[in-house]
Amino acid sequence: MPGPFPFRRPALGPARPAMPCRPEEPPWSAEQLIHVVERSARAHDYSHVIRAIGRIFSDVHVLKRSFLRPRGSPVSDGPAPRLDLEGVRPVFSLLFSTGDSPFTAALAAALCRLSDGLCASLAARQHGWRRDPALLHVVALVLEIPALGSSEFLTLALPGLCRAAALLPAAAQARLVRLWARCPPARLRHMVHTLQQLISVRVVEAGAHGQVTDDPVLEAAVRLLGLLYRASLSGGRRDPPPPPAPGAAPAAVSELEVRPSDCRVPLVSWEEFHNEPLSEAVEFDHDFRLYQEHPDRFCLLRHPFALTPAARALALFYMSRVRMYREGRQAVLRAPSLGPAALPHLPLRVRRQWLVQDALCQLETVARDSPESLKKQLVVQFIGEQGVDEGGLSKEFFRLIVERLFSAEYGLFTYSEETRCHWFRPSGGPPERDAQYSLAGLILGLAIYNSVTLDVRLPAVAYRKLAGRRGALEDLEQLSPTLHRSLSAMLEYPGDDLEEVFVQTFQVGYTDGTGAQRSYELVPAGRHRTVGRHNVREFADRYADFLLNKSVRRAFRAFRRGFQLVTDETPLWSLFRAEEAELLLCGSQEQRKAFSGEWSALEKRQSLPKGSRLIGLDPFIADDRLLRVRGRLEFSDLMYEEKHPILLPMDQEMRSAYEKFPDLLLMDSTYKLLDIRTPVFTILTVDSFGRGVPLAVFLVTNETAHMIGAMLRVWLTDKDRAEKAAIKDVFPDCDQFLCSFHVLQSFRRELNLASVEKGERERILGVLQQLDELVESATVTLVDSPGGLTACDRAGRVAVSSTACDCLFYRHYSLPCRHIMAVRLEQGMCLFSQELVGQKWLLSFAADHLEAQLDCRVPFAPSVSTRSLPPGKPPRTERERYRQLLNVTSQIASVGCELTGAEHRQLLDKLTTMLHFLQQRRSFLIVEEVDGVPTNDSDLPTDAPPSDVADADLTDLHSPTADPDAGELVDLKATGRP
Repeated sequence: MPGPFPFRRPALGPARPAMPCRPEEPPWSAEQLIHVVERSARAHDYSHVIRAIGRIFSDVHVLKRSFLRPRGSPVSDGPAPRLDLEGVRPVFSLLFSTGDSPFTAALAAALCRLSDGLCASLAARQHGWRRDPALLHVVALVLEIPALGSSEFLTLALPGLCRAAALLPAAAQARLVRLWARCPPARLRHMVHTLQQLISVRVVEAGAHGQVTDDPVLEAAVRLLGLLYRASLSGGRRDPPPPPAPGAAPAAVSELEVRPSDCRVPLVSWEEFHNEPLSEAVEFDHDFRLYQEHPDRFCLLRHPFALTPAARALALFYMSRVRMYREGRQAVLRAPSLGPAALPHLPLRVRRQWLVQDALCQLETVARDSPESLKKQLVVQFIGEQGVDEGGLSKEFFRLIVERLFSAEYGLFTYSEETRCHWFRPSGGPPERDAQYSLAGLILGLAIYNSVTLDVRLPAVAYRKLAGRRGALEDLEQLSPTLHRSLSAMLEYPGDDLEEVFVQTFQVGYTDGTGAQRSYELVPAGRHRTVGRHNVREFADRYADFLLNKSVRRAFRAFRRGFQLVTDETPLWSLFRAEEAELLLCGSQEQRKAFSGEWSALEKRQSLPKGSRLIGLDPFIADDRLLRVRGRLEFSDLMYEEKHPILLPMDQEMRSAYEKFPDLLLMDSTYKLLDIRTPVFTILTVDSFGRGVPLAVFLVTNETAHMIGAMLRVWLTDKDRAEKAAIKDVFPDCDQFLCSFHVLQSFRRELNLASVEKGERERILGVLQQLDELVESATVTLVDSPGGLTACDRAGRVAVSSTACDCLFYRHYSLPCRHIMAVRLEQGMCLFSQELVGQKWLLSFAADHLEAQLDCRVPFAPSVSTRSLPPGKPPRTERERYRQLLNVTSQIASVGCELTGAEHRQLLDKLTTMLHFLQQRRSFLIVEEVDGVPTNDSDLPTDAPPSDVADADLTDLHSPTADPDAGELVDLKATGRP
């Protein structure tokens, strides 16, 4: 088997005559290809374009020299200065401007050859690709093709391109990220959706054979998606890097090292990188083992951007439980003399009236003497109360201690009625306050580690600071919207008299930790420096930095120190962004904001406010801290989610969308889920529980707008006039048909109500049934009309001639239909002529098509060739063998149930005989039944030579084959012998 490197083995025999060298293909420009496409479109002959595509996109050496900026023209300062991506995009738009492009198959075949050559080139230049940086142009060019997500490319072309991109070294990947960071967001989003489609297809295929992470194509696709993710972060709106330490040079950050916390708004939204099928298919026990033990192996925990937040929360829960089990097991093996450190869990004995003091004393001792014990499972016991902590006592402990630490009694945090959030009190106060802040951070870290949801109302900037970032001016809106609006008004003030209007200096006032009013100068001698047009931005940034960072430095430092005691060794910030960490700890806040009055009343165990919209729903706060409906289904046998649905607030955007689209229809297609590789479309609607309900399924030969529209034009209903009128109003051009079953049923019901005798009624129904069968088998009727002939049949009326027809079959397949055959038969013409067949069925078109794909230089000679498909994977387990046999027997049962009488009994006898032979481990014969051969076992000649029949196992059964001599299909018959 040839290796990945393009070398030749030395000849062992006499030297062969040298083959003539093929002349090197000249490079192509975007203008040249556009000219060829437009000229071919005018001539309706695309053979030249197909040949050009085969020459350009199948050869690495040609493509890397094509589509470059002309020499002497201004070049960009980006990572690929000579590559003309802006000129290539109109070319691709022109090629795929129609839904059924004639170039798709040619381009797909060319890209398959290109990906093989590109992989070989990159593998050979893994450590010296800088000598040929144009290979990066090839990767960037082919990934710009807008049709990569179609069915023709997903199977062969796109997986090869992903493998080629994965072979790029880190320096080349960084240049590719810089190139994509300058792309339009819509183009970057299209590439993301294309890769997400490939990943979903590979998940469906790989899920039936083992771990999804073992699929090399899926690995390459996820790695390439990671480059697009970093490009989205690098090109988005980011915070400035933190200032270097005094005397230190600023650190150079590569595009591959950009963290999610550095980016405020990416080019492509965070949610578009999440892949739900991949998140559902991953097995975190296997993935976590690779993450810990094999740093060089691919695992999804190193690519968390592709997982949904729910999947990452499950991964963090699994990792925490593994760490708890490991710490508990090590503690059991320690000497009993170590005391509490040798227990398999972290015991916490507290008194309800001294909850904060007891917890602070014990946790502070554990953190000082045995910090690894904080990683054990927390077990809480309330002194003086009986109970075993199975999770309920821990949740109650967390709820009570958070209420006390964040209450005004302790004075650690201030509460804003405007934002309904807590914030750290400015530095000041006694030294023991730092220990209380550390306890608050430790409690939040333990809650995340033990998967407990808390009702903690901290702004998102607090979690950004926990992730290592600093608060900025735009974060001030979460803390004080009024102050943020005031500073924004100063920044946006258009006049030159800003000093006289606002009268503000660089001195601000605040309340310290003791409650005293103090002033602070943002710059030295700030009380003498007035804020004007030239320094208003500096004032706003320094003011926000003081409120969010400097004034709470001491309190937040102690808080973060306690938080990191538990989370320092967990991949919290590599798995979650700051906003996602808030959801992880507190859950969704939308219900609390929309139903604040109801939420507050339910927490205090009070009745709902008068006039509340939720009174009739009997809401309650569940254990997952979500507002749910109690309702009348509480004691039913339904699932918990169905008995107690979640209450969701409806905002103005949702309300307007619902008014415009009260009913929702979803339509999508797939082709990888079928063995016949045919696009299948499914139309769904969504019920009240958010589950999809299938409405229609149809198969098409190609995914063109005309073909899909033809399927949506046909409606089958009963005689209901309201339904027919509504369909005609929404779909005025549709074809409506009445269901014969409902028509007969309605006629039979009306006939039963009428005063008709039984015998007459049965005769009328029999005549109606015969009429229905006659309509089903009706032939084509030709009618003369002013515009020509019109063919009438059960499908309707269409205009027809001896060479063309307006029916769907002729328009879609370009083959003669039954209407054309009826015209030619009536006019005495030959039923078949070459002019009736479309161009795509001719050998000349196939010759040009194949020549362009294979880049042949010899005339096309039609011949018959065969190719053996690679055998499928043999079944590995007894369950797989059972499923294969069950599939075959189910098909036999489906076919056999349609037989009646003697045929059914014969088939049943043969299958019973086969079962008898299999149970006795005996072989049997499969004899073809043709004309002239006996049809029963007793007529078989006993001296038949062994060559006429053959032994066969059950797996050797084939479908009926065609006898070339008899010219008809032949059946198979099984006979047995010892």
